[in-house]
Amino acid sequence: MSLSDYASDGLTAELDNGQPRLLSGIEGVDSVFGHGPICRDTLEVAKRNLQDSFAGFGPSERFDEALLLFSRALKWKRVTYTRANVRVDRPGNQGVDPRSLRRIEECNALDMELYEWSLRLFDEKLREYGIGPGDLMVQTVSNWLFGAAQRVRQTAYRMQANAR
Repeated sequence: MSLSDYASDGLTAELDNGQPRLLSGIEGVDSVFGHGPICRDTLEVAKRNLQDSFAGFGPSERFDEALLLFSRALKWKRVTYTRANVRVDRPGNQGVDPRSLRRIEECNALDMELYEWSLRLFDEKLREYGIGPGDLMVQTVSNWLFGAAQRVRQTAYRMQANAR
């Protein structure tokens, strides 16, 4: 089965505008309880739900900003994390034949529209909570320091275990 065939075969609803389906919560369309046809109305319900029913959200490529948004929206004191299983050399669309890429885009046009719309809403939410470049820099440095401290602790534990 080709990639193009896989994308349009209907094997799973997630491959056919999966995010608008899930975010709409419309039974029979939401890909949890069924995967009936999806239309612009479904997209509009998904947008409304994302705007009105979630404390926060964010695209994975802007994880640090999303974490800041959650921390402000939910009044968390301090949020740090260490990165794990992050691939920096992730391949792009190179090597995917143009026909397959077009077919995938066709099957996910509403998904892509929701993504673009959600980026604008995400930027609005960041402004609403007063999150700017300085906050992101502090978050990035805090995460780096937290990760470095974690690595030092792990190394110390290993050295202690090896000394026994």
